Amino acid sequence: MGGDEPYGVAALRGLRGELPPFDGEREAEHWVRLREVVRGLRDQAEAGRADHAVDYAEQVIEVLCSAAQQVTGNAGELPELMQQALAGHATACRRSRPDPQRLASWLVRFQLNYPDGPEVALSEYADALGHEGITSYRRTARRACRELPTVPFGRTPRYDRRRWAVLRLMEELARFTGDVDVEVQWLATDLSTPWQYLRIATVLEDAGRTAEALAWVERGLVATQGSRAEVRLVDMAVDACLRLGKTTRALQLARNAFRDWPGLDTYLRVRTVADRADRWPAQREWARRWLRAQGEDPGRNSVLVQILLWDSEIDTAWAVAAERGCSDQVWAALAAERVMQHPEQVLPVYRRLVRRRIAVGGPEHPADVVELLESLGMAWEKAADDGRAKFHRYVEELKRECSGNRALLTELARRGL
Repeated sequence: MGGDEPYGVAALRGLRGELPPFDGEREAEHWVRLREVVRGLRDQAEAGRADHAVDYAEQVIEVLCSAAQQVTGNAGELPELMQQALAGHATACRRSRPDPQRLASWLVRFQLNYPDGPEVALSEYADALGHEGITSYRRTARRACRELPTVPFGRTPRYDRRRWAVLRLMEELARFTGDVDVEVQWLATDLSTPWQYLRIATVLEDAGRTAEALAWVERGLVATQGSRAEVRLVDMAVDACLRLGKTTRALQLARNAFRDWPGLDTYLRVRTVADRADRWPAQREWARRWLRAQGEDPGRNSVLVQILLWDSEIDTAWAVAAERGCSDQVWAALAAERVMQHPEQVLPVYRRLVRRRIAVGGPEHPADVVELLESLGMAWEKAADDGRAKFHRYVEELKRECSGNRALLTELARRGL
């Protein structure tokens, strides 16, 4: 090897065109020569020959990564050797300070050409790249990202090697620089789910860019109509509107969410916004009228009863449930609120709930049945002087009827009934 030829170059030249395979008679020889090449790189980087080591390291890394792309099955020491070679390259760059734009170009190209290669940590190259190199790196990376097609809502993302490499590169760039625009750009390549819109909006909101966050949320609302996750988008949009002083828009969004997903949670969201605008009484009446106008829909009726319960209008809630019906769960909540003032009225409700629970899931959920029975017993005691005796007779009759339901009988015995 000539005096000006960096240590290991001859070994590297000898490997070109011979890798892989890494099996058969020459396997041991290949590994010996690969270790020699990487050791030579490390020695150059650490022994003051960093100027030679940068170019040499890039050759070594590309040879190793090319070999790794062709290996099937166990790659042996290749991943570790590639990582060592990249570490040697970073050391050489820190010491020799190569042209920053050229270095930036090589780093981007390397990651795109070898997606399965070692991961580049920009913190290891920060000194060598400097402001000029990072700027060039960012420009090249963002150009590559713009070339990726965006995955639209409802589609399944498909990651080919280049797409995966670009996104990994952009993610590391965003992490290292803290550049919000870079993070938003790579997140925006995949808009297949509502959560992506939320992630983007959250990044912008955390950066204090509320107006941009709201714009992304509203894009998400348009794209994801009919998705339950839209409620989360509405919540974020409402919060952003309130911070920006757009109270009317916030109230409109909250009302739309209530109509799309009527429930106590969306009702309370309307209340929160309306309170800020001193418009709650009118909005409360609007919500109730809208629910009553939905006809005999059991779900809407249940929500109306829940709302009346929340607003402590127990008598009205009872009348609505009796007239329009509601779910068993809401009937149980209503009976629990009604039992203290009108225990005699809740007795038939609890008996009906006990029978229905046994019919639809008693063997699987005996504890639920027994809890309803205990509530029934309390109501009977309050309703009549001999209520406890009547309740015990009812339980004994129920046991005879359910003699084949071992799970229920066991749970009754465990509770002392």
